[in-house]
Amino acid sequence: MVEILVVLFILGVLAGITVVGYGAWRKNVAISQVKSDLSGLATAMESARNFGGTYPTAIPSTFNPSDDISLSYKSGDSKTFCIEARTAKDTSVIFRYDISEKKEPQVGACATVGSAVSNLMHNPNPTSKGFWTPNSDATLSVSFLTTEGFSAVRSTRVTTSGAALYGERNGIGVVTASAGDKYTVMFTIVSSVTTSMSLQIGYGTSPISTTTLAGADLPLNLVANVPQTIQHTFTVPSGIASQPLLFKILWGSGVGAVGDYFDVYRTMWTPGTYTGVYGDGDSTRWSWESVPNLSTSSGPAL
Repeated sequence: MVEILVVLFILGVLAGITVVGYGAWRKNVAISQVKSDLSGLATAMESARNFGGTYPTAIPSTFNPSDDISLSYKSGDSKTFCIEARTAKDTSVIFRYDISEKKEPQVGACATVGSAVSNLMHNPNPTSKGFWTPNSDATLSVSFLTTEGFSAVRSTRVTTSGAALYGERNGIGVVTASAGDKYTVMFTIVSSVTTSMSLQIGYGTSPISTTTLAGADLPLNLVANVPQTIQHTFTVPSGIASQPLLFKILWGSGVGAVGDYFDVYRTMWTPGTYTGVYGDGDSTRWSWESVPNLSTSSGPAL
């Protein structure tokens, strides 16, 4: 009897391991299938854009998802899109493909659309040196143009000495902040060459020299002609009281060559932690509260 009980116990343990192992295997298969469908659909969206000039505002009828996979177009316009994928095999499996994020499927649903988004940038639509300036005209030549359909600021190397592009470096700062305040900075950047830079958050009233917040810098490793959307959330450290904040993109000394450049566009600075999609400050997507180009802007998520 004891031997029989031992055998039954061992069989039960083995059966439990088998069930758990099969469940994990089944979920991994479902995840792989969901991600594969999202990647395939993203390729179809890009193909439609190449032929039509804009992204479609619905899933292309030519794309057929796999069995048990449901795809939903959640938000977007001619320049952006976010699509969700779910599987009937496991309701806990939810992935999204958001063109404003990394160019691959991400875990989780698309951001909720229709809610208000506040952008603390005085002018997120780059148009002049009033809010977008280099550390020196002798190191960077700054111009304003359209990149991928968005208004952008282009910074071109004049020398190979250290150079920086400042956002809101006009003595006003993006926002006046104190210790403990949390913010998220987002923007898209594309470089003409493969290079390394860094994003730094600074404070101070001088338009010439600022102090970098401890722990608020972020390395930027860029591949030539490949746009990257940067998202950086930071908390103002202790010892800071009522200081105007700004950010700069720093190109170190000796990195790159004269004539190299990078473009920055779709810039956003929000309170707290923000991971949604966003507009670039133009009048068709954002309403200015008060005086244009010198106020907080707000608008719906795309």
